[in-house]
Amino acid sequence: MGDKGDNGSWQNANVGRMFAEAGMIGAVMNYRLAPDHPWPAGSEDVGRALDWLKAHAAEHGGDPKRIFLMGTSAGAVHVAGLTGLCPDLKERVAGLILLSGLYGYTPLDPKDLRYYTEGTSDEDHMPRQGLLSSGLPVLLASAEYDPARFQMEFLGLAGDYVAKDGRMPRSHIASGHNHYSIALHLGSSDRRLEDTIVRFIRDTGLVARDSGA
Repeated sequence: MGDKGDNGSWQNANVGRMFAEAGMIGAVMNYRLAPDHPWPAGSEDVGRALDWLKAHAAEHGGDPKRIFLMGTSAGAVHVAGLTGLCPDLKERVAGLILLSGLYGYTPLDPKDLRYYTEGTSDEDHMPRQGLLSSGLPVLLASAEYDPARFQMEFLGLAGDYVAKDGRMPRSHIASGHNHYSIALHLGSSDRRLEDTIVRFIRDTGLVARDSGA
């Protein structure tokens, strides 16, 4: 489920426009869907989109050294999952933005098995391991009215970053928002999360540019 549409109807077009209005490039992608395309198809498709952006960002005025991957809900799962599939991801992207995702801190829901089929191991369901070892800067966000499972995932991952780094990662609680509006409101008059995202990209992107990463 969760098809993002086609050229005439992108569900997250507001996110692309938000980045454009901030002077950046926003590329909104789709990915193959379960059950026809189980794990790790979603993360593989994020990797393919990244390959395209690395090759073509400069044609559109972008900097291929300062690409950020962002995902919400299942999209955050797929972005996080790419850290396990791509050990050199730190050399390819400047940072990750994860909104209301699942990272391996709570039991699988029966509907998750449409994606994680029989034969995949427990580690396949735990993109937290790749995230924590990737060394990539990360911005984590959750919504005030996210289901409890997603809030526990946010707290679990943030806690592991504290244990590893001795400090919280960049984080944001979207007060007044739920699991859907956390992404759908971006680009609206409520700029709190938008400003946090843009500031994270600008701060982290400058480091990536100066280091040549």
